[in-house]
Amino acid sequence: MIALEGWLTEPETIENEIRAIKKLCSGSHPNIVEVLRIGELNKLSYYFIDMELCDISLYEYIYRDDSKPLPDAVPYFIKDATSQVKELQIWNIMTQIANGVAFIHSHNEIHRDLKPQNSMPLSKFSCFTS
Repeated sequence: MIALEGWLTEPETIENEIRAIKKLCSGSHPNIVEVLRIGELNKLSYYFIDMELCDISLYEYIYRDDSKPLPDAVPYFIKDATSQVKELQIWNIMTQIANGVAFIHSHNEIHRDLKPQNSMPLSKFSCFTS
């Protein structure tokens, strides 16, 4: 669960964000994280987004600390692979990100915070691209 805060303080901005999330995050695209619930905490000015659990972010996938164990289902980004294997890994990631962004754009929306920390790698381990 994440809290909507910071620039999301105006009611119109929050309503617009919730509208876009409901439109895009219903689980209908393999490269978009599914949102399960959105709500307000006890009529305070705090909102939450309850979304499917992701094993790791793209940033963690690329810069993984091998001392932290992850489920066996999560593949490794092979840093010392041949340039051809690295190219395939990167192409796969970029294709999935592009597919997710194309889906967002096809619904006349934009992603305003696209970065490795907000993207999940390779299909879905237990989820994926935001």
